[in-house]
Amino acid sequence: MSYFDLYEYVEKNNLNVFLDIPDPGWSSPLGNALDHGWGYSYGMYRDHFGSHCGMEVVLANGEILRTGMGALPKAKTFAENKYGYGPYVDGLFSQSNFGIVTKMGFWMMPKPEHYMLLSIKMKKREDLIPVVEILNYLEDSFIVGWPQYFSPLNPPYGKPMNAELKGYLTSKNGLPDMDKIQNYALKNKIPYWNIDVSVYGCKEVCYANLEYIKQRFKIIEGVDISIVQEFSLPLNLEQKKQLKHKVTLGIPNMEIFWLSTRGEVLEPSDGHVWFSPIIPRDGKELLKCQEVYMNLFREFGEESPITPFSHPRSWMYRAFCFMLAFNNSRTDKAHN
Repeated sequence: MSYFDLYEYVEKNNLNVFLDIPDPGWSSPLGNALDHGWGYSYGMYRDHFGSHCGMEVVLANGEILRTGMGALPKAKTFAENKYGYGPYVDGLFSQSNFGIVTKMGFWMMPKPEHYMLLSIKMKKREDLIPVVEILNYLEDSFIVGWPQYFSPLNPPYGKPMNAELKGYLTSKNGLPDMDKIQNYALKNKIPYWNIDVSVYGCKEVCYANLEYIKQRFKIIEGVDISIVQEFSLPLNLEQKKQLKHKVTLGIPNMEIFWLSTRGEVLEPSDGHVWFSPIIPRDGKELLKCQEVYMNLFREFGEESPITPFSHPRSWMYRAFCFMLAFNNSRTDKAHN
């Protein structure tokens, strides 16, 4: 069963639950959870394996194992309480071949009455340090959902970087000139960072949380907070099409694949390998990680894919990661 199938079932039966989904929507809740996949709503639901409850597994000898409360015959609490007696063994069957998982329970978020997408813009690179601290508090307090970090200094997918800005990335003995990059952003009135965050709840709560969010961000000079879009649920078809981030409202789609068609070269690579180091969810550590990467690539004489305005991936709850893709080709050996 795919996320598309589950979403269709929930909508058709008017169930008051909300799916936390990955990209793309053709994957299955069971498979994605077993592969330690992530989603885009509140942290406790984004961790798909962490939000599962109960497994049914066919072992190599043909025996059926039911974990947690499922071990009891006809248990009604199979998907309500994770733990039985003794060791917690569910993790043995994630990313492994110790058995075939045929059934899993999942905890799901109630469907909110209202949805608000906010944009938070700030002017300086170092603003990221207090921003991460503030957003960590808001996220851990369930005031906001998934924070999507990015920098408007990065070009759109498939487009070249501004030549002047690109020159500053190596203009200081092969390393970025931070002052010139910062001045470039200020001169051209380009926010150094832009973070989209989702707010869920009834309409009154969403607006109350908006005011609280503005209050928390007052310590950052020049910060700009605006409503990108808001909707009351349920959404009609036209409203679903208008959503900037469909995944933040649990609507499965395949739009992630559009990214690969936005460049001038449409021929896909034969494959890719991800390098995704996990770093603390801390602004100072994030900026330090950027510098480690930039120094390392300079040492190798290679152009660094990480810049002073590279953003973290924030799907993981309580941690960041950087994702670097290394494309592979069967025919272009020099490229490899």
